[in-house]
Amino acid sequence: PPTRPAFRWYLDRVATHIDEHVGPDEKVLLLGHSAGGWLGRAAVGYGNQMSGEAEPVDLDKVAGFVTLGAPHLPPPEGVMDMTRGALRLTNEEFPGCYHAPSAFYITVCGLAIRGEEQQRKAPWEPTTVKGFAYNSYEGVCGNGTAIGDGVVPLPSAHLEGAEQIDLEGVLHSINSPDNWYGSIDIIDQWHDEMLSQVASQIRPKRPTLKFF
Repeated sequence: PPTRPAFRWYLDRVATHIDEHVGPDEKVLLLGHSAGGWLGRAAVGYGNQMSGEAEPVDLDKVAGFVTLGAPHLPPPEGVMDMTRGALRLTNEEFPGCYHAPSAFYITVCGLAIRGEEQQRKAPWEPTTVKGFAYNSYEGVCGNGTAIGDGVVPLPSAHLEGAEQIDLEGVLHSINSPDNWYGSIDIIDQWHDEMLSQVASQIRPKRPTLKFF
């Protein structure tokens, strides 16, 4: 497992929390927004290999993963990796829906903004919404003109084999309270599928479900 303190901290916290708070007849659902999506995958994947202070993650306690606007794929060669290689390693070790079918995967991406390179007329000119998206998408997937939620582009937000949900007009951040993944008018567009997947996971043994 990774040894960098910052990355390892997340892994240890998730593994410890599952060990301490999820009982033998309970399951946990990992719901992750933005970086929390791929960190949840890493936490369970590497957590199953834990040794030392944290207890290994019991995969039987994990019902599934739901990610909202998460950058699941590392940037292409030549583009700076803001995770310093952690995301690349996670995908190499636990590609796609690695823990399926014992755990389900749902990946959700907003389709709100197509990036557009901004041609500034002056250095102090504020960044446009499309210009910000262009810079973010280029750093995430290498294609600034992709479409996405304004921060994470569609090509990076889904995992092969996952239940993939695209949401028109949905933005990445709670800074847009009426049009982001957690908005009252948006949440049912992915929440209902999540509940359906949960029901199929827990119905045979009827364990209790917890959300982290």
